[in-house]
Amino acid sequence: MNDKPAPKFLTRYDKQYLAKLIEIGDERKALREVFGPGTPMTKHDEIMRKPLARKEFNRMMEESDANMQVAAGLALKFLQRAMAVNVTDVIDPETGAPKGDVPEEYWSVVSQYERNETEAGTRTKVVMTDKLRAATQILKLHGLTQPKQDVNVNIGIVQQLKSSEVPDDEVDALLDNFFNARKGNISDAEVIEDGES
Repeated sequence: MNDKPAPKFLTRYDKQYLAKLIEIGDERKALREVFGPGTPMTKHDEIMRKPLARKEFNRMMEESDANMQVAAGLALKFLQRAMAVNVTDVIDPETGAPKGDVPEEYWSVVSQYERNETEAGTRTKVVMTDKLRAATQILKLHGLTQPKQDVNVNIGIVQQLKSSEVPDDEVDALLDNFFNARKGNISDAEVIEDGES
């Protein structure tokens, strides 16, 4: 190991390495991307021993955190706007033309706008940002959604039905109805509406 004192300055590559390390969070990959394949891990230690390296790293981290906060705030505002703005807020429903007094930020939630003149008349196509998806994203940003759970169970339908709390005679009737419907015409199967018994 080389114990000579580290230089008192950071090279352009050192700064690039620190920025890449913050971006991807993996020392080995950051070293490879900045200094090339085969760069030893000791290069990280060499850079971090420099007096300015830790200070610059902390400054870059704070700047990155501030940028993420700003980006999160802008994303939340966009999602809230997507929830609030309707197509009639930006497009005149009578003519299909854009309204003149619409704030510019309202147009940011319009994904697509096309207006074509045809022989039959004017055809307008407007696609808005998906409100359900925007609502879901807002809930995720506020931590109000449950993480997805993997419920993939490798058990056949017959085993699932037999192990359920449904009475055996109902399970037998359902299976009989299902298999008999497959033998004949599917339209012969009895359809049971949800809530019916």
